[in-house]
Amino acid sequence: MEDRNKSKYAHPDCYAAELEECSTQISKEHYVSNTVLRLISLGEPCVLVRNLRFQSPETLEPIGISNLVAKVLCSKHNSDLSRFDCAGQSVFDGMDQIDSAAGKPDTLPATILVNGDDLERWMLKTLCSCIFSRNIPVSGGSLKSIRPPKSWLSILFDDGQFPPGQGLYVRAGTPGIVFSTEPSVLKVEVVSDVNDVVIGFTVWIFNFEFILVLTSLPSNCPPTLEYAHHRPKGIVVHGSNIRIQIEWRTSDAGDELEVRWMGPGG
Repeated sequence: MEDRNKSKYAHPDCYAAELEECSTQISKEHYVSNTVLRLISLGEPCVLVRNLRFQSPETLEPIGISNLVAKVLCSKHNSDLSRFDCAGQSVFDGMDQIDSAAGKPDTLPATILVNGDDLERWMLKTLCSCIFSRNIPVSGGSLKSIRPPKSWLSILFDDGQFPPGQGLYVRAGTPGIVFSTEPSVLKVEVVSDVNDVVIGFTVWIFNFEFILVLTSLPSNCPPTLEYAHHRPKGIVVHGSNIRIQIEWRTSDAGDELEVRWMGPGG
């Protein structure tokens, strides 16, 4: 039974303060999940990073994983969102395995399971950390102290749902053109409209675009979503024996995303 007598508290430095369920202790939140950064670093304490707020433009430099944090959530709300990290880790690990197995027919077939609903929320969590910490550049300048909309908080903390047509889209180049990897295995970008309102978030994983749409789409498909699959039920790369299966609670999952992927040097 819900405790209606519990005290309400809104920590001024927590981006979920509007929910008034904060703990008194502020915590450190990684911009991108610690588990994902550890996969990228291959066990090393640092990752190569560029274009954070405190870096010179286009300067690629090693930064300690323990330093890629910001105090943007109280310890309670940080803990509440930690369950979504597994989805981010799973999709990155799956993409990494697909890439490693490309062009190697002797690799044993395997399917990586990813919780699609949690993946959407992991991306939304990452977006909130990026914009509230002011460490990822956005158009229109700083978003420091601009708290996420209540609708975002409802999705993250109260099992709210994305409106129809919103949520995750996955894109892999243009049909008919061989798809290739690039040196940067992970990139992120905040998407804003002409009024500098945040309307989406893109995460590139081995050059696949994972696009979180947070606004109603126009009747004409935006160029960034051309050939994108809304909530695909899987990712299949011809030439690799590893595939990703994405599981959704709802019945509106799209078809599998199927591509050819030419790895480096091939």
